[in-house]
Amino acid sequence: MSDKFDKMIKEISIKNNNDSTPQPSGSTQGISDRFLIRDNKQAQKALLDNFKTEIEEISNRWAQEAKTQAEETLNSALEASKKALEKSLEMSQSSMAAAFEAHVEKTSEAVRTEFEKNVAQSVKNTFAQTRLLVLINLIAAGMSISSALLLLFSYA
Repeated sequence: MSDKFDKMIKEISIKNNNDSTPQPSGSTQGISDRFLIRDNKQAQKALLDNFKTEIEEISNRWAQEAKTQAEETLNSALEASKKALEKSLEMSQSSMAAAFEAHVEKTSEAVRTEFEKNVAQSVKNTFAQTRLLVLINLIAAGMSISSALLLLFSYA
């Protein structure tokens, strides 16, 4: 503290053009005020710098917390989206499987109906051909018997 006063006394002496021990004068109050203003400015600057540092630290801490919360929110949203997508995919697969099964059932029913119709027609055709062959064979057998009888009676 005496250091401040020594500086103040020196400055007062210089202002008064007095190299010896300073004598108080009217400008002493102005010089004293300037010292106080300068000291106050320095103290305020130090306080502002300290406040600025604290604000920056708080801002950095908030930014980090906001980043952490944003990451957590994003991860939660991604997880929920993944689950929803999996559920949608599962439902889609079930729906596709049911549609495919219905299509296969419908197609197999149509094929079975067509097959049965074709088999029935084929069996009918086969029976008709068999009947015709049997009839031809009966006629041929009848002709053979007639020929044999004719031959038998023609030699007799």
